[in-house]
Amino acid sequence: MRHCLLDYEECLTRKDSKSNNWYNVSAHMLWIGDRTRNVDSAHVEYLRGVHNPIGIKIGPQTKLEDLMSILYLLNPTNEKGKIILIFRFGLKYIESHLPKFLKHIKKSNVNVLYMVDPMHGNTYVDKNTNLKTRCTDDIEKEVYIFIKECYYYQVHFGGIHLELSGDEKIKECLYDTEFDFLHKKNYKSLCDPRLNCTQSMKLVKLICDF
Repeated sequence: MRHCLLDYEECLTRKDSKSNNWYNVSAHMLWIGDRTRNVDSAHVEYLRGVHNPIGIKIGPQTKLEDLMSILYLLNPTNEKGKIILIFRFGLKYIESHLPKFLKHIKKSNVNVLYMVDPMHGNTYVDKNTNLKTRCTDDIEKEVYIFIKECYYYQVHFGGIHLELSGDEKIKECLYDTEFDFLHKKNYKSLCDPRLNCTQSMKLVKLICDF
């Protein structure tokens, strides 16, 4: 899964010799977000022409009517498995924003997969180290709320998007009680803070026990 980088993707678009359908061969699934998720954007126009699965990231600024327009553009035949909605509201907004999306999309009979990204909406900069970090407690709470709302509206919880590492020594995301443990020596990411192995497994257990 990778964000749609238009110039790069266009160079790696190929026509399948058997089906005559166009596919992006640089990744299995491309996704668009706040900067590229616009009804009139070149990214949406490009994705209309390929048969890859398409992810759409949805944040607090996403307007429901705009999303529905994009869904009809990218999947006019309402194909199952074509569109993956990746909700990234953050703990602050998920309870106030998620229900209206689940309710309306289900009522509209639009085929989508429902996925949660609890990482990006819970990111902040630590004032002591100037490093980006994420509160692991908030990540777990957002996942719990997302699954609970999916059950309530009777839609299938289809997956979770995480940034993680198998390196147990890293400490890039913190629990509420660990705010003094963010140090550059345990921070290896060059971009976004990741969960370590123990934090990731705890989150997996939360999902399995739901």
